[in-house]
Amino acid sequence: MQHKIVIVIMLITVFMVSFSILPKYMKYQPLTKNTYTSHSCHVTKKNKWSKFKEEDKDNFFIHPGEINATSGIFNFKENGFIDMDFFISNKLGDIQFTIKKNAIKLKEFILTNQHPYHLNIAINKGDTVEIIADKHGSTNSDWGRFTIHFEKGLFTYLKNLMVPLLWVILFVFLLSKKYTFFALSTYILFLLFVASEKLNFTTLDINNILTYMSIAFFITFVFIWIYQESLSLKTVKVSFISNLFLAFFVMLIPLIFMIYKLNFNLPVNKDILFAIFQSNGEESYEYIVNFISPPYIFLFLFLLSLVTFLLYFQEKKDPIPISRATLLFFLIAFSILPIMLFSQLKLPSYFLKNFHQYTIELQRFKQVQQQRKTGKIDYDASKKEKGETYIVIIGESLNKNHMGLYGYFRDTTPHLSTLATKNDLLIFNNVYSNHTHTVPVLSLSLTQANQYNHKEYYSSLSILDILNKADIDTYWISNQSMYGLWDNMVSVLAHQAKHLISLNVSIGTEIRPQKYDAALIPKIKKALEEKTNQTKVIFVHLYGNHHAYYNRYPHKTFTKYNKALKISEFGKNILKNNQVNHYDNSVVYNDYVVSSILTLLQKEQGVRGLIYMSDHADDAIRAKGHSCDRFTYDMSQIPMIMWFSNSYQKIYANQYHTLLKHKEKLYSNDMFYNTLIGIFNIQTTQYNPAYDLSSTHYALKPKDALILHGQKHYIDEKNHIYWQTENAKYLLKSHQSSRIFPSHVYYIKKLKKLEYLGFKSFEIDVQWKNNHLEILDNNISTSMHLETFLSNTNLSALEKIWIDCQ
Repeated sequence: MQHKIVIVIMLITVFMVSFSILPKYMKYQPLTKNTYTSHSCHVTKKNKWSKFKEEDKDNFFIHPGEINATSGIFNFKENGFIDMDFFISNKLGDIQFTIKKNAIKLKEFILTNQHPYHLNIAINKGDTVEIIADKHGSTNSDWGRFTIHFEKGLFTYLKNLMVPLLWVILFVFLLSKKYTFFALSTYILFLLFVASEKLNFTTLDINNILTYMSIAFFITFVFIWIYQESLSLKTVKVSFISNLFLAFFVMLIPLIFMIYKLNFNLPVNKDILFAIFQSNGEESYEYIVNFISPPYIFLFLFLLSLVTFLLYFQEKKDPIPISRATLLFFLIAFSILPIMLFSQLKLPSYFLKNFHQYTIELQRFKQVQQQRKTGKIDYDASKKEKGETYIVIIGESLNKNHMGLYGYFRDTTPHLSTLATKNDLLIFNNVYSNHTHTVPVLSLSLTQANQYNHKEYYSSLSILDILNKADIDTYWISNQSMYGLWDNMVSVLAHQAKHLISLNVSIGTEIRPQKYDAALIPKIKKALEEKTNQTKVIFVHLYGNHHAYYNRYPHKTFTKYNKALKISEFGKNILKNNQVNHYDNSVVYNDYVVSSILTLLQKEQGVRGLIYMSDHADDAIRAKGHSCDRFTYDMSQIPMIMWFSNSYQKIYANQYHTLLKHKEKLYSNDMFYNTLIGIFNIQTTQYNPAYDLSSTHYALKPKDALILHGQKHYIDEKNHIYWQTENAKYLLKSHQSSRIFPSHVYYIKKLKKLEYLGFKSFEIDVQWKNNHLEILDNNISTSMHLETFLSNTNLSALEKIWIDCQ
């Protein structure tokens, strides 16, 4: 009786769960002209680039217009279901798609070459489905395609019944053999597979579900095989450990995909996977702690624990053995479908495809570097001048809008700001990063490839190749881990230096950094003291301001900001972000490190120069870090600072004065390779002055400026940072800055930024309260008095203040 109740409960549970996740339609056929009619809208010569056509019986090509969105409109003649796949070829632009059924919007999404999109729609005879393709940035390379398959509904639910039915049969069979806990653990794995694919790839195909079910069945009988073999050898603990390791290995990838999608409401894309491959254990741990919500961390741990307990409790059972022949039959039977259809499983295929691409690119880069090192690839580079010394500091995650040097209201850069008052520094105000992750940034910044010349980094010369060829003594001194989980491009590049010094020797195993960045200073000093007639170029790779920010500075000596954030300083939206103080303290420490390195260099003799550039920035205010799939333009706001000795300024007057003139020029740091060649005055044919900020031929026009490796235009209308700066420049140039009043200046951070941009007027809301005028933030009191507020600015530089009394 008890077994019958258990079986009934299993039946009900499995059928309910299965039908909640299974698709409602399947067995799609190619679309035929008997099924539909179609026409287009806004496809005209006047609407440049617009196009819509059928390539074959179920494949369609669509291109957005420059003026209007392009539409493909389908009128269906039969009842049924349509299954649509949208995709873009590699390196082509993004498209914003809108799907409407009978003029009602069903779906809107941005299609990228990294992530295809899948959609199912139920239709009735006479229904109209409109597919609208609109530009998402540039339109000249938005070559989009989609396929449509049709199903009349005759076979609806037939395959669906197979899934819960087979699971019930498996449960009943294993219940009779006392292997229930194995079945339960693999059913969890099955649900995890299906949920992860559905969350990240929108819908499921029934064949994929059957394949995942076969994989789960296969793993079930692998568990049983291992258990029975261990039992015969009287090593049951080995069985538990082996099965647990197998379960964790199988669960890890779908768990990552599922948790990421649930936490950020965004699917995992190529950039995120590449970031995972390039990260070490420390970075992964810090990312989870700082950006994954506790409920999802708990879900992750709960699922792992649940499977662990199920496998553990199975060890306590006394099961009825299943013969080896039967187990072998089941293993063979349930391996057939996964072998045949594995390539159609979107989740593992997407992961393996990107992992394969990552390893291929890295291997190509290693091979090319080795070929150049051994002279198999010939190129030229030379430098006449000897005995010069340059330090190139590569920062990490530093946002210039958190630097006092760039107008931030907190004095986070006391040392560099002091040097700036003496006119000792070149401060570049319009520099931005080409990407938001370190390896993609440096793969272009330190090689001949960039966003504009269409070269691939892995087949390009690196700056170390050029320097070594020019007989320059090269150093790479780093506080970053030299390896990720699967190695990375930066570590390969670092090994090209003649002298490699790495303080962080962990290979992704440490949870905390081994040393703070100041530990690099003695190593740099030693490199400077080494006697040579050659020119030296010392690359210094800092850990900088990478999250977790509280791990980036010594708390005893550099905790400058630790009080609660005030509305009067940051505005009301900052109150929930307790990471800003840690970030700003890390900026203070970074200022100390960089200025200390500069002080060492200034003590040397001869021609000297220091170039500091951060790889990318962090959006610390919004607590978004630098994840490209949650991209904000704040993630690209990097500083670039240079210092040159008097002897450099005299010998290389052309480069120095050109840099002075170009301090306000728009510049993306993927052109850093060419700029360094120009600054170092190296003669080589592997150089383009159009990408060199120290050259009079530098030629990046704002309309051509790209970001995220060409996926977006930098001066997009959404980039308020760029347009605010440009508008301020225009107002200053046209002498209108005192006539235009920036409104609602209700917190000090905004006030100081306006002052830095050169505004001489602003508008502020106040109310009379307790015998004082208090500043208002959208009618909410900031508790700051007007006189205190005004004491934070240079009143002598102001011309007008518009005070709006509420």
